[in-house]
Amino acid sequence: MESGVREKFLGLRAHYEKNIDAAEKSIFLVTPYLIPHPWLVSHIHRAITRGVNVTIMIPEKTDYAFIDRINYYFAHQFEKIGVHCLLGNHMNHAKIMLVDERVGTMGSQNLDILSFNWNVESGIFFENKDMIKKISVILKKWTAESREFPHQNYEPRWYDIVVAHILRIFMRT
Repeated sequence: MESGVREKFLGLRAHYEKNIDAAEKSIFLVTPYLIPHPWLVSHIHRAITRGVNVTIMIPEKTDYAFIDRINYYFAHQFEKIGVHCLLGNHMNHAKIMLVDERVGTMGSQNLDILSFNWNVESGIFFENKDMIKKISVILKKWTAESREFPHQNYEPRWYDIVVAHILRIFMRT
């Protein structure tokens, strides 16, 4: 699926909403930049309340220390609602969503405000069993090489909270 700014805003969001809402067992998300829209948080929260296991993998260190702080802030918020967050051991620009090991998405879209509101993104959405199996093997390898997000020891700093609220100004629902 490829889309321009207007169509992408609706198409990409609709794809994520539909597949997260249809999840029965598991959702695995990989993104280098985690600045989620409130609608995405709501859909993930509803999945968790249905008993779906949700995992989000972000890099331990991105290209920018500033983004590391934001990633950690939102990972901490997700952990509070029951998401299992992992820190990858290297900067990984992969963007993946795997739902119930039956639907996959790979593309250029981060889980951030730029990808859902402003950037022109492209991705492939697939249900091919061979592709799903290969992605699952890769995700298992990355999971084995990652570490748990230290949510019990993480304490957001005051400026993390301020920056997160400022970023929300730029989010359209």
